[in-house]
Amino acid sequence: MESQEYEMWLYSDDGTLEKLATNCVEYQERLDEASEKFGKKMNSVNLLEGRMRDAGFVDVRSDIYKVCWSAACSVVEVSVLRLRHMVTE
Repeated sequence: MESQEYEMWLYSDDGTLEKLATNCVEYQERLDEASEKFGKKMNSVNLLEGRMRDAGFVDVRSDIYKVCWSAACSVVEVSVLRLRHMVTE
C-alpha cells in the first residue's frame, strides 16, 4: 500500500526562515494552535508513520523530500509554490 501526505509547514535547516519570514512562522504557529483547539490538528504529518505501525502495518517507510529555501528563494516564491500545491492536490 502507498500513502502520501504532504507537510505544509515551512522550515529551514539554517534558521533563515525564522529570521526572514517571522510573520509566516507566527501564522503557522497560530494555525497549529487553532487546529488543536478545533480538534483537528493540521501539523500532524510526523505522527503518521507511528499511527500506521500502531494499526498493524509492517515495513513502513517514510521518504522526505525537501524544497529549496535559500537567499535566492523569496518568501513570495515559496508561498506561490505552497499555494499551487494546495490547489492542485
